[in-house]
Amino acid sequence: MKAKGQATIEFMVLVSFFLVFVTVIAATMLDLSGGRADAVALQQAQQAARDIATSADQVYIQGDDAVVLKQVFFPAKLGNVFIGSPPPGVSGHEIILRMNTSSGSTDVVVMTTGVVKEGAVSKKLNSRLGAGLREVRIRNDQVNNMVVVEYAN
Repeated sequence: MKAKGQATIEFMVLVSFFLVFVTVIAATMLDLSGGRADAVALQQAQQAARDIATSADQVYIQGDDAVVLKQVFFPAKLGNVFIGSPPPGVSGHEIILRMNTSSGSTDVVVMTTGVVKEGAVSKKLNSRLGAGLREVRIRNDQVNNMVVVEYAN
């Protein structure tokens, strides 16, 4: 009878060691993949901001009545978009994509040559956040001498 009990306890100890080992490996892998997902999202945000800024600079240089329609891919962890001056301490030349990463909020900032601002309330980039390809209109506002960035539709 003691041999059966001893074998059962040894088996339970062996299974518990195996479960601890698998748990440690799984937790490590999940942590690593989360960091990679953040890095990919930040890289995508940098590319999106750079695309918008490059087009805004082109429109600014072209002058009156210049308009560009651009397909921009916004990443999944996008939390907020600031075009121009909403956060304190910016000059109006910034395109800021605020990302929600596992380590907190991270701002991706790209500078433009001319002053930029967001369009009408319904067309603001913040009005439809989320991952995906979106058409963005970038136009020169000759009255206010700035470049307006907004959703195309």
